[in-house]
Amino acid sequence: MRSRETSTPCARKGCKYPFTEEAIFCSACKGSYHPTCSDLTPEAFKLSLQTAHAWKCENCLKFDATGDPVQPNKSYIITYVTSNPNKLRETLEILGEQYSTLFKSLDIDLPEYQGTAEEIAILKCRFAAEQIDGPVLVEDTGLGFDALKGLPGPYIKWFLKAVGAEGASYFKFLPLTLFTENSL
Repeated sequence: MRSRETSTPCARKGCKYPFTEEAIFCSACKGSYHPTCSDLTPEAFKLSLQTAHAWKCENCLKFDATGDPVQPNKSYIITYVTSNPNKLRETLEILGEQYSTLFKSLDIDLPEYQGTAEEIAILKCRFAAEQIDGPVLVEDTGLGFDALKGLPGPYIKWFLKAVGAEGASYFKFLPLTLFTENSL
């Protein structure tokens, strides 16, 4: 995959944005895509600039190397990316044991992305899928206080590290205190 500036429109269906950055080219159909339209993580995009890795767009991925359609009913093992072995067990308790053969657990060091909870989860999932070259399940959590307008949200790990246990205990009184102050 080679990336370069282009004046060609993005090949992703529905994309109307002009190129203001480098484009990624599908090795099969030769269409050019914005990095965000390519569904690559920022790390994978940077890596693509340094290597000749063959990248395929979503439409071309529907066909295997021989040109035959990929079988949508083919059973794949879903990798649950987590450092906590109990998460897979808990997930299977919810789904039911009949799904236990469809999952395996693997610990991968995932980057700490910035953005909304949804954006972070999507980027982590894409990164993990690229690392194992297959379907993945990634869990990402956050904690938001209404009194703080949803903060710290997905940054709970950083937040707890910054304020410590003593500082975090202060927040159990915050909503009541703010409500009382606002009602005066």
